[in-house]
Amino acid sequence: MKFLTRSLLTVLAVAAAGLATAAGAYACDLCSVYTTVAMEQIKAGPRVGLATQFSSLKSLREAGEEVDNDAGEMLRSSITQLLVGYNFNPSWGVQASVPWIERRFRQEIETGTTSGREDGLGDIALTGRWVALDNIGENQTVLRATLRGGIKLPTGDSDLLAEEEHGEEHGEELGAGARFSSHDEFHEGGLHGHDLALGTGSVDYLLGADMFASRGRAFVSLAVDYSLRTEGDHDYRHADDLTVSAGPGVFFTHGPTEHRMAMQLVATMQSKGQDTQAGEKVAGSALTAVYLGPRILYSWRTSLVAHLELDLPTVLNNSGLSLVPDYRLRAGLSWLL
Repeated sequence: MKFLTRSLLTVLAVAAAGLATAAGAYACDLCSVYTTVAMEQIKAGPRVGLATQFSSLKSLREAGEEVDNDAGEMLRSSITQLLVGYNFNPSWGVQASVPWIERRFRQEIETGTTSGREDGLGDIALTGRWVALDNIGENQTVLRATLRGGIKLPTGDSDLLAEEEHGEEHGEELGAGARFSSHDEFHEGGLHGHDLALGTGSVDYLLGADMFASRGRAFVSLAVDYSLRTEGDHDYRHADDLTVSAGPGVFFTHGPTEHRMAMQLVATMQSKGQDTQAGEKVAGSALTAVYLGPRILYSWRTSLVAHLELDLPTVLNNSGLSLVPDYRLRAGLSWLL
């Protein structure tokens, strides 16, 4: 199993019960929110699932402008999540997501480049959802609105966030832009400690809402996720971030059937400000991005839901010098028992 990952965004639909992917963002994919939205009546009872997001970062940008990546810096990030949830009834449900993170990287340091790998448990998230509006009419007409809320716990290793502290201490010695690395070196490129850390070191609060509407074979969805951050380990505070995802889709099948498939064109906007450490802004930590790509959805009866999604960046605006995503792949599978 290579690098597959998962952050997420909202997986909507396909008949039956739903699973959702995380609203995971570059440099903030640990704050993903997991949601459940279905086109039809949500099935009560337990559910389990796996979801993954793979992100490839090889492009280097400074203040939104692409620059040469002469050192060949790169990051391949894979987040695989175990999802365990329970629907008390069609309106109320809860879910826990447990992420395992693998990151392989090449980083520019004072003496050249270094390669390495960081892997381990990420930040566990607990979320709940409430279906505020559920209207199912004739001709497969559906209108559904779901509200979500939750908490993310600091279970992932946040030691690499200390990099910025040491960078300030040794800044005069090495010059502007130098940072401290976990490998006892100093790096000067676009890959930072906050990109590699497995956890945020903070308790964060997760808010979200989903809307889904369909008529016949056509449907449209909207998902909004907001992460409210608090200060964590090493006096580090990740900036709050907002993700909005929306797009039209069409079902390949029509009417009652065991197998249902759909395709959707999804646009995703993610906006995250600059992090701070001990009250000082952290360079290379802010990103506003817009992605566009296809999503394929499949369901079997009212038990199995799966999705596959490709995100291609169309707008990238970052702060300082940092690696930015070239593409992201998402996949998920959910089974309602």
